[in-house]
Amino acid sequence: MEDQFCYGVAGLGDIDGDGAVDLAASALGDDDGGSLVGALYVLFLETNGNVKNAQKISMLYGNFNTFYTLEAGDVLGQSVAALGDVEGDGVMDLATGARNDDDGSGNAGATYVLSLESNGNVKKAQKISMLYGNFNAFYTLEVDDWFGTSVAALGDITGDSVVDLVVWVCNKTMMGALLGVLSTCSPLRPTVV
Repeated sequence: MEDQFCYGVAGLGDIDGDGAVDLAASALGDDDGGSLVGALYVLFLETNGNVKNAQKISMLYGNFNTFYTLEAGDVLGQSVAALGDVEGDGVMDLATGARNDDDGSGNAGATYVLSLESNGNVKKAQKISMLYGNFNAFYTLEVDDWFGTSVAALGDITGDSVVDLVVWVCNKTMMGALLGVLSTCSPLRPTVV
């Protein structure tokens, strides 16, 4: 399968301080560490839009493996969203989905909140799934829920000075019943985390 570079893209602002906006781009078919594990790229742009530097985030690059292990088929990068500067360190942070993660049950899905350094490496990571991030205190993910199919930043809707997320769960049984044949997945059950 192809890497599917730029399957998801998010603007990161100017994280390296050179006056040009930088991007995060996913490659959910990347095979670093196993088949279809997935990856992200932080693309440092010049003002003319050319890439002047890039940092890959995968099981082999970008310090991600210091925090979590991805498995074959997880498809990290299914979705990407810029979160703003969550830690207040001057660097934009991001969220990304891994819809086929198997925490709790097969293809239940997961979402990662990644705090970045100005060079694009992962400084800190928090996984949200049935096993991490306290999500299971509120809801249960089931087989083929594909939590992380899409993620979006909502800003601070709860008033606690922390950005909030909406994460779509896309249950393929539900989609199959609605569409007859599952070809694409729409956000049907948004979950605020």
